[in-house]
Amino acid sequence: GDIQATITAGRDGFERLAAVLGELGSDERRRRREQTAERLRQRALAGETVRGVEVTRRRLDGAVAHVNVSFAPLRNGEDKVDGVLGVLIDVTDRVRATRALRESEARLRSLNMELEDRILERTRELIVAKDRAETADRVKSVFLGTVSHELRTPLNSIIGFTDLILSGMSGPVTAEQRKQLSIV
Repeated sequence: GDIQATITAGRDGFERLAAVLGELGSDERRRRREQTAERLRQRALAGETVRGVEVTRRRLDGAVAHVNVSFAPLRNGEDKVDGVLGVLIDVTDRVRATRALRESEARLRSLNMELEDRILERTRELIVAKDRAETADRVKSVFLGTVSHELRTPLNSIIGFTDLILSGMSGPVTAEQRKQLSIV
């Protein structure tokens, strides 16, 4: 669930919230976090508003919580700072969603690159297949041109010779011979 707490009247409220949140990490890390929190509180006591500092803590149940911390000075009627207002908002769900989004984007980029590689490979295969088909078409055209020439020459001789026989120049042609020669 969301942890939202408001701390007023100085350090006691902050220590109560820290007790609810628990601590995360080694004593050295804890000491550094406490020093950072105290510096932020001191900045607020000096009149500065501190917004959106994100910290990581371990809850009492052991779960890690990401908390957004803001401090603001509390001023009395004479405009003097006499306390600090601290607001802590649990942003764990947002942090998890952001991480999940980054992981999804990374997977998507990876899949996109894989798809691009596949497309390049298929394109190369198509280019090779196209080149082979064009080569086969050229070979076929050369073959048909050669065969056509090789067949046309003797066929022209046969047709010419048949026309010569049918004209009677080589001697008389019977009706049956004329019928057979006209088939050619």
